[in-house]
Amino acid sequence: MFVLQSKIRIGGAPLPRIASVEVFRSVRSLGAYALITVPSSSVFAPQGGVGALRGEAVTPAAVGDAVEIELAYGTSWRTEFRGYVRSVSSARPLEIVCEDAYYLTRERRVSLTGGPAKLGDVLGDCGLEVGEAADRELHNFVADEEPVIRVLERLRADFGLDVFFDTAGKVYAVEPGAYRAGEVRYEMGRNVLCRDGGGLTTFLEPYAAPCMEAEVRDPVYPARDGRYYVTGVRTVFGRGGARRTVSLSEIL
Repeated sequence: MFVLQSKIRIGGAPLPRIASVEVFRSVRSLGAYALITVPSSSVFAPQGGVGALRGEAVTPAAVGDAVEIELAYGTSWRTEFRGYVRSVSSARPLEIVCEDAYYLTRERRVSLTGGPAKLGDVLGDCGLEVGEAADRELHNFVADEEPVIRVLERLRADFGLDVFFDTAGKVYAVEPGAYRAGEVRYEMGRNVLCRDGGGLTTFLEPYAAPCMEAEVRDPVYPARDGRYYVTGVRTVFGRGGARRTVSLSEIL
């Protein structure tokens, strides 16, 4: 029997219990986000972290702590999110808001002279590990001790690029729809719960991530068959099961 499972580590320590997890990743968003909800039976530990009642081990959750979220259906484990704690609420149930490597770009600053430079080199000068960069040469792209987050925002706004991070913390700055991160196949009535406009709601499997190419088949209405580009994925995991909402766009 296949069972839904989760492994969540904050600051390197396992979080013993959760009520739910929600992860959102999109090529249209600079950052990926995760919301971890801890059961009401958990309270703040004296040091300001998260601790459980009834003698359970205390798991700290401080702003800036590293976060890793893995989910599985059966033995098929996937790393859904890596990032950092952005904020911790004081309400019950307690909520931990996380951001991916985008979080680090808020404090990091860079100076750029504006001389001709390849896009990938500019990203490297920002202290970022590059996963993929469009073959563009930038001219007069100047920064004077500017936050890296602002540089990435300018690349999106001025050049129309999709800029985002993967779960390994690498940055991507690519032409819309140009990069492929693999393929996923869907068949209506088999591994798709419903189709709503430009999106699908599925179970945890098959795995899907932004930049994948999706093949969609509909045995009842073959005219709806097609290939699409995955622009975003929202994954929700909790006591009621797990679902993915996959946003699709036409292949460019």
